[in-house]
Amino acid sequence: MLELVNAYTTPINDGQSHDPVLVTRIEDQNGNILYEYKAPPPTQAIPYETAFLMTEMLKGGMTEPGGTSKALWAYDLFRYDTDFGGKTGTSSNHSDAWFVGVTPKLVGGAWVGGEHRSIHFRTGELGQGSRTALPIFAYFMEQVLKDKDLPQYRGKFPTTPKEKISKPYGCNGDYRPVPRDTDSVAIVLPDSLIADEEELQKINLKDHIEQNQLIEQNSKTIRIPSR
Repeated sequence: MLELVNAYTTPINDGQSHDPVLVTRIEDQNGNILYEYKAPPPTQAIPYETAFLMTEMLKGGMTEPGGTSKALWAYDLFRYDTDFGGKTGTSSNHSDAWFVGVTPKLVGGAWVGGEHRSIHFRTGELGQGSRTALPIFAYFMEQVLKDKDLPQYRGKFPTTPKEKISKPYGCNGDYRPVPRDTDSVAIVLPDSLIADEEELQKINLKDHIEQNQLIEQNSKTIRIPSR
């Protein structure tokens, strides 16, 4: 996931690539600096034009018909003067789901899946990235954007390119979210997770079978208050 998210930072950063860094500074108990990270010059991994066009496509996931990132409109993200884009991902048999969301200042991602690939969602509708991984990113970004101590992560994508673009573009439609007319959303989760019993027996995972049976026996409706 770290590699995937870092890859998405490249088009957002005008095609420049930076290696991810976890530790930027180390001090001793007296405040003396023992280590301080100094960023090397970035690498131009892809041309600016390619990066710009990729960013336009990621933004289009929010506005174009069939865009898989439109579920972000349901979250409290759009009163902070910040633009969003993103891309979902779902593996075969609904075993893994991803979402990588992008803003001009911050890129984040989430993965949802089982410890073993024989554990998976029953249908693509339940297991797709926009249903499972996207909400994790959305809830995280809600907390980031509303934090008054983190204004550096708010921002808008440029409306015009820095350089001349030789190819036509325009992935951003005029989609607008449909206002909610209720104060809550009901989500029914019948048989949401399944496991292949024969496959699990082969790898001695009877505990997963029992857990899966318990899930199926206790499927229920969950009400999520709107914010």
